Amino acid sequence: MPAQANNVKWEPWHYCGVCQGQFPISQLEWQRGALRCPADFDDLTTYRRERAIAEVIARPSNEMKPDPKLTNPQPDILEY
Repeated sequence: MPAQANNVKWEPWHYCGVCQGQFPISQLEWQRGALRCPADFDDLTTYRRERAIAEVIARPSNEMKPDPKLTNPQPDILEY
């Protein structure tokens, strides 16, 4: 066996819990029940991820508003 084979260090890999990228375990850190890569790891004093999610949710949107037919039903014409 060549001498170089003994110098190779094998390190386990795992997926980031946020971006699903593959990283060496030594680069991942636990935060709120998930292994996170350095790019997705939040500083607990700034909460940049939660702030970004809150900004997206706060934008006005018609996507999640119920249809007026469901909130103000009209009487059925066929009812007696």
